[in-house]
Amino acid sequence: MHHKLGLPIPVIILLATPAVPRVFTHDLGLFPEGSFVNRLLVFVPPGLEPAVFGVFAFFGSIITGTVVVAIVGLVASVIERARRT
Repeated sequence: MHHKLGLPIPVIILLATPAVPRVFTHDLGLFPEGSFVNRLLVFVPPGLEPAVFGVFAFFGSIITGTVVVAIVGLVASVIERARRT
């Protein structure tokens, strides 16, 4: 099931999760704007996005490669059997 953004719902939730602490700390005024902790909460979550996309791309490509190799092997097997008869 994909959202209108083109990503599965669990991935959207995974990408949004690191921003949750910043929302609460900002709304409650726990850390002043410009403080070290506030900067961490601002800049660390966007830095996680490439890592998340990289992990999904890596495993997606492995799955795609495995499926392609299986299909090509099956086709080669069928061609070989047809050639022998």
